[in-house]
Amino acid sequence: MFKLSIDDITPGMIIQQDIYDGKNAFAPLLCEGTRVTSNFLYQLKKRGVTHLLARKPFQGDVSSLPTGKNPLASVNIPVSKSKPVIASKTKNEVLKTMKDFQISLSGLDENDVCKIVNSLDDIMNRIVRDFPKNLTHTINVHHLRGNDMASYLYGHSLSVAVISMAIGQYLGLSPEEVLLLGKCASLHDIGMYMVSDEITRKPAFIRKDEHENIKRHTQLGYRSLLKMDAADQNIYEGILYHHERIDGSGYPLGLKGEEIPLWSRIIAVADTYDAMTSERFHRPARTPSDSCEFIMASANRTLEYDIVAALLRRIEIYPVGICVKLSNGDYGVVIENIRSKLRPTVRIIDSDNIVNLNDRKFLDITILSAISYQDIIERK
Repeated sequence: MFKLSIDDITPGMIIQQDIYDGKNAFAPLLCEGTRVTSNFLYQLKKRGVTHLLARKPFQGDVSSLPTGKNPLASVNIPVSKSKPVIASKTKNEVLKTMKDFQISLSGLDENDVCKIVNSLDDIMNRIVRDFPKNLTHTINVHHLRGNDMASYLYGHSLSVAVISMAIGQYLGLSPEEVLLLGKCASLHDIGMYMVSDEITRKPAFIRKDEHENIKRHTQLGYRSLLKMDAADQNIYEGILYHHERIDGSGYPLGLKGEEIPLWSRIIAVADTYDAMTSERFHRPARTPSDSCEFIMASANRTLEYDIVAALLRRIEIYPVGICVKLSNGDYGVVIENIRSKLRPTVRIIDSDNIVNLNDRKFLDITILSAISYQDIIERK
């Protein structure tokens, strides 16, 4: 996948991101997975689009692929897809804000840093407005990450902020506390900007000494904001203590239980889930179900039970409409996830068969990974 100038896009490439014209944040001009045509390029240039996230087409016979529409359009999904929790326009704005924040922080531009931190108030408020009003309704956070590993940290910051606010709502925090929690969570990993790229982007096993270097990010972020007087004490503490664990096994101080501020305990759960389900330079992503199993096993040991329970109640593990690869080699689309979040019902793409993974006769089949439309195209 590449971010290319519109002049470098050629017909046949596959778009890897929904494209909007700014007038309607929920109705894309073109959907992710669309194959580019000459007419599309003309219309996009006319609308002022300058760059696209796109991937070269797979080598093979493209005549059998749908032209100008989602390649899974023929798959029958009897219910509406899970709606993303925030609009694509808001997502892109947050990602840009986090990039600007990194630039300002690296240049020690105190005025710009304070300005960006303050701008997060409005952004978090807009995000919360899109949350379901009913706290028993789950939210789809699958789309929040960046489009490649290079932008992992920005997408991770957004995802952890959204998950933390959803958990905070469920736990009964006031609207004001939820917004401040989201602001704190969006800043929780700013110290990682100060860790060498040679370590954070290392495509191999991270050594113990390198991990010790990474662990410094909580203190680096805390000290930077404190020095610039860019936030308040609750946010400073949330950043400093988000890797503390309730059994005292965390860092930097080895705090236990309620010695750890509530915001840090919430961010710890959100951070763990998003980090495990994201692809990193040094390891592949784990499935949402595997990640949830790990987090559930950590409840009352390293992570707080009530916060883990809130995560599992508020987050859609496998949203309706997401593509998945199964352990038996089949590819499918999730069509129902109400009866079981970890083992949803899947429609197999090649056969159109329905597989309820919670049914006894299918218990030997598991989800290996959530995949993109392009992955399905390229397997053909």
